[in-house]
Amino acid sequence: MSQSIVGGELGRAVDTLAREELGIDPDELGGSAWVAAITSFFLFALGAIVPVSPFFFASGMGAVVVSIAVSAAALMLVGAAITVVTGSSVLRTGGRQVLLGMFAAAVTFGWGAGRARSRVGRRTRSGRGASGRYRPGSADDSIRRAPTARYMHATTVIAPDRPRTSRSVAI
Repeated sequence: MSQSIVGGELGRAVDTLAREELGIDPDELGGSAWVAAITSFFLFALGAIVPVSPFFFASGMGAVVVSIAVSAAALMLVGAAITVVTGSSVLRTGGRQVLLGMFAAAVTFGWGAGRARSRVGRRTRSGRGASGRYRPGSADDSIRRAPTARYMHATTVIAPDRPRTSRSVAI
């Protein structure tokens, strides 16, 4: 047997390693790659919807605070569920999960905020910068817009024999 393990039967070597070192019987393991992929998809989707869900019901800073609290609670639950497998302390594992998750969220927020800040002042095709402000001398120079309001541009035809009229409406 040692000759076949050393001699190159990789499958047999891996099975022996799993049995002897890890205490796992590869013959008892089952599962499907498709089931694993579909389960992973749904669990990632569920995890992604948790921090966004407060924004379905509220907006502003209140929704941000609720999002952080709901995310921390979900991370704590995931950490607690991990203790079933690892057997370590619920507070230790859950706390570690919360800290790592919040650190990842802070890094992502910081990167996005820095990226948005670096784009302020750049011009886009419409002549508006990334900040949404009107830039004089742009393609839509004939339409005056307030610096902070959002506008919807509407073109209407009054009558077939009359020229089109354009106007911007604040939304």
